[in-house]
Amino acid sequence: MKDRLKLEIVKTAKSLLNEGKDLRHITMQLIAKRMDITAPTLYHYFKGKEEIIHLSLELIADELLETFEKPFPASMNAEMRLKMHVVTLMTYLYKNIDSFSLIFSDSGIGYWGSGEIKLTDKIKKFRVLLEEQVRQFLQSEKLSFDSLKATYLLLSIMMGSLRYYKSQKIKGADIGKEAEVVFSLFINGLRKA
Repeated sequence: MKDRLKLEIVKTAKSLLNEGKDLRHITMQLIAKRMDITAPTLYHYFKGKEEIIHLSLELIADELLETFEKPFPASMNAEMRLKMHVVTLMTYLYKNIDSFSLIFSDSGIGYWGSGEIKLTDKIKKFRVLLEEQVRQFLQSEKLSFDSLKATYLLLSIMMGSLRYYKSQKIKGADIGKEAEVVFSLFINGLRKA
């Protein structure tokens, strides 16, 4: 019961993040109200909202890492592997865009007021795995482009595309098709650079 309740608290915070709630507006009282429990109950399990938000970001990182656990056939080339990751990531991001953007924003990762960025090992691992896929693609294409910079460009294009869909309140978006457009923009841009 205790572990299940802790997980539900973390999931509730993640849900609030995905609704686009500003970190300053996510309070222990708001989380408690959403769960129909008391704020002191939250403090029984957590030191404060920073710990809950941190764990919700960890939950996102776990979900992101799962996207890299799906094995690809050895015969699949680097471009197709990267494309498949883009499709999988965009499908995930479509549902979790606001909380995901916290992972890639200095203010979101930093602990409030300290200005110190605290990347978790899981988030670092996700970034490394995605950068490795990008690096392999760049090598296969014989493109001399910084893989970290290319990774951030890819993430920016994905986020921009999905933010457009969200801002326009487009329902029933074909994210697979949009992922192909994003991927095409990305690789064509790199090839021309």
